[in-house]
Amino acid sequence: MDQNTPLKHQTVLIIEDELPFRQIYRDILRLDGYTVLEAEDGEEALKMIEAQLPDLILLDLVMPKMSGFDVLAELKKSPAFSSVPVVVYSILNDKKEIDRAISMGANDYTVKGETPAREVLAKIKALLPEPPTAATPSV
Repeated sequence: MDQNTPLKHQTVLIIEDELPFRQIYRDILRLDGYTVLEAEDGEEALKMIEAQLPDLILLDLVMPKMSGFDVLAELKKSPAFSSVPVVVYSILNDKKEIDRAISMGANDYTVKGETPAREVLAKIKALLPEPPTAATPSV
């Protein structure tokens, strides 16, 4: 396999209105070989998802224009988008809000600022199995 070929071809969409958080997760995901798309709000995210379906979504809940809860509801009611795994990461750390996000279809929930970025990456990896690579020998 060419050394310049990424090990992963999976795409993660980060939906986050705060640039510093987007930058942190974008950099970590890219270093780990993921293709990263970014949206600043829910409306922009839904347009992006229609244009290119990501393999996973990292979703903030508190955003302008359209909340993460509204984005999650739109995703899960659409047969085309409902199978995309969603990891919520939000400042909201109330059990009621966490339970609401999970009941709406989020696959996992982390509290922004309390959960280390590497732990969020581990959650993403758990939801996205390693794709086969050209270097994998066939048996």
